[in-house]
Order: sequence, then C-alpha cells, then structure tokens
Amino acid sequence: MASYKCIFFICSLYAILCVPWIYKAVLPFLSSDSFVKPRSVWKNFDLDIRSKNSAISDQTVVQPTSDKDLFNVIFIGYGKFSHHRFPEHCDCNGDPYYVTNDTRGIKDADAVIFTIGARHGMTLESWRRYHRERSPSQLWVLGTHESPLTCVAVRPPDDMKMVYNLSFTYHSRSDFPTPYGFYTKYATQQNGSVNWYSKKSKLIRWSSSHCPLSPRHYKRRDFAYALKEHINITMYGTCGDGRFDGEEYTEAVTEHKFSLILENSCCAEYITEKFWDSLLKYNQVPVVYGATREEYDRIAPPKSYIFMQDFSSLEELAGFITKVGSSEIEYNEYHYWRRLGYVTKRRNPEDRIHHCNSICRMSDTVKQARAGKKFQYDEMSDVFFGGCRDCQKELDFFY
Repeated sequence: MASYKCIFFICSLYAILCVPWIYKAVLPFLSSDSFVKPRSVWKNFDLDIRSKNSAISDQTVVQPTSDKDLFNVIFIGYGKFSHHRFPEHCDCNGDPYYVTNDTRGIKDADAVIFTIGARHGMTLESWRRYHRERSPSQLWVLGTHESPLTCVAVRPPDDMKMVYNLSFTYHSRSDFPTPYGFYTKYATQQNGSVNWYSKKSKLIRWSSSHCPLSPRHYKRRDFAYALKEHINITMYGTCGDGRFDGEEYTEAVTEHKFSLILENSCCAEYITEKFWDSLLKYNQVPVVYGATREEYDRIAPPKSYIFMQDFSSLEELAGFITKVGSSEIEYNEYHYWRRLGYVTKRRNPEDRIHHCNSICRMSDTVKQARAGKKFQYDEMSDVFFGGCRDCQKELDFFY
C-alpha cells in the first residue's frame, strides 16, 4: 500500500509542476479548428507576430496592451484542407493582426474576407447567420483572382445585395487592385534590339489544363480545333500531349512565335497569367480572346498581341497569323514594345490575399472602419458580376 501511495504522490507532483509548462508550450500551435482565441487571451499571451510571412519582418513587435489593440481577420473559403495554414500573425507597422479561418469568433472580427473557396461552406443559412452577427464596423471583403463566372459562391443571395464593403481583385478599379500582370514604361527608350523571329521555329501553340472543359464555360476546345483546320497549332496539356509544366514543356513552348490565349471567361479586365506568361516567360505574341479591345489596349504593352475580334472569320484570322509569322520585319514589330517598357507579373505568394503583405495593404482601411468610417462596394457593378459577356455568343460569329 505504501508503494502505491508513493507512486500516487510522485505522479501528482509531476502533474502540478509540468502540466502548466506543457500547456504554455503547446498553446501557440493549437489549430484554429480546435481552439478559438478570444481577444482577452491576447492581453497576457507571449505573442510573436513576426511570422515567416510577415510583411514587416524586421520591425520590433509591440505587445498588445488591451483587447482593442488587436485586429481580427477571418477568412471564409479556406477550409481544413486548403494549402494555406491558419492561424496567421501579421505585424502591420506595429498593429498586430490575428488571421484565421475559424468562423466561431466571427462576431468579433474587424474584417471578414470571402474567397472562392467559400463554395465549400456557404449556404443560404450561412449568409444569413454571418450577416445577422456582423457588427456595424465589420468589413466584408470580396477577395478573389478568379473570374465572376467561376466564383459564384461569393455572390450573395438575391435579398442581400451590396453586402460587401471592399474588393480585393484583379480589376484596376478594385479597392485593392492586384492584377495578374502589368506593363510599365521606361523613362527613356532602350537601345538595341533582339531578332525574336530568328529564335523561334514553330508557329503557334495552345495549352489547356482542362479537357474536356467545364460546361459552365464556352467551347474553347471546339474553337481551337476549328482554327486548327486552317493553321498548324501545337496543342499541349490535357487537350494535347499531356505536358503542362516542367523544363521540357517550357523549352518546347518557347519555340513558338504565337500563343493562343482563350480566357475561360469574358469579364472586365480578366487578363490572366496565360497572357503575361506568353509575353514574359515565353517571349511570344499572344492571340487573345476574353477581355475587350479597349481593356487590352489600356493594360497590355502597345502592339504586343493580336485581337481575335478584329477578324471576320477563322480563315482571315489564320491567314493573318501565317502572314505575320512568315515575315521577320512584321513579326519583330510585335516585340518592339520591349524597348519601350517591361512586364511584371503578380508576386507569389506575397500578393495573394491570405499573405501578410496583403493583409497589411488593408490595414489603414480596417482601422478607419473601426473608427466609424463607412465603405461600400457594389459586387453587381461592371467591375465584377455585372462586367461579364457571353463568350460563346461572340465566338459563334467566327463560324
């Protein structure tokens, strides 16, 4: 009996001395799904906000002195199996941000960011519950780089229009514009030139990651095959030889003078990485379909692309591509813009909305909202849901 009492005494002493230290060590690593950290916890929490993704990693972190010093941001759309891991701690010029995808504390959130992944959890009841629980100063942010036709899950129910306050999209009129790429002019024209015609031995390629394509989208594959009847198109990806990335793919694709760029949606300023990679990575001339000519003229380098709707038929389009691709002078004219400016692509991951760099871009606005300033974003305007056209109807014109 004495031995049992001795064992019991030792175990009790171990629990008293060790458990608090184990708890303190494990607490920061508990997932957002298993533990919700209320604001009051952060008062005495030994917080290191300088995460590896911190937008201001060299700055000394200021410990929150009250629950009002902490800003809470909740993502709706990044689930348990998303590539990004929450929670995130961001330091925005000394202002601490706690970023999570745990919606249980949504009432206390300063900002709620709705992303494309919301399709996995947004129901009519979810919309109503979140709307019912939001505070007057809570910001709702529409955050996506997908086209409006792809991310219908972030479209509010019909009886809840204009519920968003801000947008974080690719469009230039977004509150926080983050385009897939952009063109910048040099202060002075650069000297020298490259004979791009001599560097390429093949005519045109088309790369596709999905084949057959989603029924939500227009018949891009059918169009590519129809154009192929008039011109030799090398097809890569699931509609072609299966290759879609890697060093071998890059070398093969770069041999082509032109690239067929068929965006999956015809929406305002929806000009994706396919276009910018064609210019920057593969040094090609894109043959484009998606945004309007005015949008391409405003966003893209001058005379850097061929706009499909400038032609009245597939035969005329194919004939023009063949003509330019056979002329050293005419082809190199489509690369003259490289002496006038340069192209930059969106940074990855810094420009993704879940990154601390992006959270800190919104920091001033979040603080203004907490102080009482109001913001309003109309998701049905021509910069998002109201800015899309019928791709198939316009494409049928070529047949």
